[in-house]
Amino acid sequence: MAGGAMGLILNERRPRGTTRYYPQTTLYDGLTLNLVCHRPVRGERILLITNRTDLQQVLALYGQRWAIETTFACLKSRGFNLEDTHLTHPQRLHLLMGLLAWTLLWALLVGQQLHHTKPIPIKKHGRPAISLFRRGLDPLTPIILFAVEIAEDALTISFTKFPTKRW
Repeated sequence: MAGGAMGLILNERRPRGTTRYYPQTTLYDGLTLNLVCHRPVRGERILLITNRTDLQQVLALYGQRWAIETTFACLKSRGFNLEDTHLTHPQRLHLLMGLLAWTLLWALLVGQQLHHTKPIPIKKHGRPAISLFRRGLDPLTPIILFAVEIAEDALTISFTKFPTKRW
């Protein structure tokens, strides 16, 4: 693709809700790939560069991948801070992932219900102010922390009264 051709694609005036495919596009140094330029009804333009030839499926696959990325973001930096546990033991990690999956689902369901009650505001750029996950997790956090505190107290009492019993 010669010098400013990529700029032409990005600046091309296309109606919202349309997708344009650029198969077998030479980008530089003879590298040939396929481009998909999608302008959603709301939000920013999406430009995907791929070696796949089924260009009509690329956006659907990207949507699935984005859902997975969003889920991992909730597990890591946007909610549960999974990496802060520093767990490496496979059985403990397996148990924790199961608990986090249930809690993620719980937060999403609560967030969805709260959104129906009082919709999440949309910002100027067209995206929600907060995610459904965050909308549900925020009110659940005190409940979860209280439950953990009760469980810790119960374990402390159990180990104090029955010090020889192994759990």
